[in-house]
Amino acid sequence: MRTGGFLAALCGTALLAAGIACSRGEPRLSPLAPGETILAFGDSLTAGTGAGPGEGYPSVLETLLDRPVVNAGRPGETTGEGLGRLAQELEAHRPRLVILCEGGNDFLRGAPPERVEENLRRMIRTAREFGAEVVLVAVPRPNLLV
Repeated sequence: MRTGGFLAALCGTALLAAGIACSRGEPRLSPLAPGETILAFGDSLTAGTGAGPGEGYPSVLETLLDRPVVNAGRPGETTGEGLGRLAQELEAHRPRLVILCEGGNDFLRGAPPERVEENLRRMIRTAREFGAEVVLVAVPRPNLLV
């Protein structure tokens, strides 16, 4: 799959998740009030590496939803590194919703899946402790793309 196609799929997933959070039906996530912050937290996919200005999924999401979206993406980051900085981002931005997209770099570096899963679980717990709901955007293992 090309990078552009993968980014489009990722953006679509994030839009769907945020749309559910903002809907008036009976979502699994609580609706976001106007002005409530969304924290897009992750690696290069979140940072928008390879996308033009304003084309990364956090920017597109902010425009489409008319809600503030903080892009807290760091290219090359692993789940362990993300776990180390998540609380600081949560404290600084106090989001109502966190879109968590981490793990690809772990798999590329051969990290054990159990460690990746545990780090993601800890990040989800941390975000919930700050009162945020979490949408986990799963990153497929590299061998699924071959």
